[in-house]
Parts: sequence; C-alpha cells; structure tokens
Amino acid sequence: MESVTGLTFLALCLPLLGAITVPTTVRYLGHNAAWPLSLFPALAFLHFLGFLPTIAAGHNVQEGLHWVPSLNLRFSWLLDGLSLTFALMITGIGTLIVHYAGGYLNRHADQSRFFSFIFLFMGSMLGLVASDSFLTLFVFWELTLIASFLLIGFTSARPRGALPCRRLPSPAEEGCQLLAGLSLIWQVTGAADMSSLLRAGGALRESPVYLATLVLILGGAFTKSAQFLSISGC
Repeated sequence: MESVTGLTFLALCLPLLGAITVPTTVRYLGHNAAWPLSLFPALAFLHFLGFLPTIAAGHNVQEGLHWVPSLNLRFSWLLDGLSLTFALMITGIGTLIVHYAGGYLNRHADQSRFFSFIFLFMGSMLGLVASDSFLTLFVFWELTLIASFLLIGFTSARPRGALPCRRLPSPAEEGCQLLAGLSLIWQVTGAADMSSLLRAGGALRESPVYLATLVLILGGAFTKSAQFLSISGC
C-alpha cells in the first residue's frame, strides 16, 4: 500500500470546500462564478489523474485518521482501480456540470443554491467511493442521500420542485439498516474497514448471522434504489 498524501486528503475535500465558497463567489461574480468554482473539481480531477500509473501498476493508495483507537474506529480512504475510476468520473463530469450551469442558470434566482448543492453532492459521492472504513462509508452514504434530496428539490419555490423530497421512503429506515449491517460485520469479524474485511477470509460467511447481515446491507441499498425510483416518477 502507498500512503495517501496530505494533497490527496485535500483533493477529497475540494468539492466540500467549493460549497463553502459558493455564496460569496456568486454574490460578486454572478453566473461568471462558474469559472473559478469549476477549479475545485478540476484540480481534484487532475490530482486523481496522477494516480493512474500507480493504480495501473497494481498498487493501492490508502490512508486514514484515527477517531477512537481503542475501538478501532477511524476515518480511512482507499483508492484502487474501481474507486479511482469513479473519482475521475465524479470530478471530471462535475467540472463540466458547473461550467454548463453557469450559463444555463444565468440570472436564475436559485443559482447559488444549485452550485452549493451540486458541490455537496460531488463531495459526498467522492467520499463514498473512496471510503475504506465502515464509519466513513456510513457518513458519506447519508450525506449522499441528503445532498440528493436538496439537489433535486433545489427550486423549492415551486411545488413541483419540492415534491420529490416529500415522496421519498424514510431515510431513517435505510440508514438504520445499513448501520445495523455494518455493526454486525464489525462484531463478527472485528474488521472496521473494507480492506480488513477482505483479509478476514470466510469468517463472515461462516457466521450464523451472515444471512441477517446480508439482508440488512441489501435492505439499505434497495431502500436507496426505491428512493431513486420515487424521484424519477415525480
């Protein structure tokens, strides 16, 4: 494993930092704010692009921050071929969306709100695909859900725009199922992150609570799928 640098941690945080700067940038630059704002995902894209040779050579990039060491709880990230692919898609497409929105939402009353929500969504998705620890995975999973609600209903002044957020299945149920499933994995295997779980071999499959764990994890995922379908039907 190669250690992720402080720059990589910053790259993971860039979309969230962009969300913080949106109100001030849009206030002074209007729709032209899309140009400086797009630098946040663009710089993250360029940074992750630099990992292509390392990942292509068969190496992963991993690092984390200890939260509660006595319980083996930490915020950690892992970049492998799959997560790097999604990281490049999120930041690359995100850059284009910010550019396009600058012109498409020119003089739109909710332009600043849209930029804030799209950056929050990008940051949540980026954290989700790069997550290694169960704690980080759960936090960004829930942030993705919240960001989706806000982004789809960002034109809340119109009843139609606010409708999707009222028709979605309970997010609390989905979150509790996922958290319960991850907690069972932790109790059975002692693994608090994905990389440790992979090294645990068949310990989870041989456990009597394997089926319950599988149902809880899939239940959380299917609930989110139901939410997507509900949004699509609005």
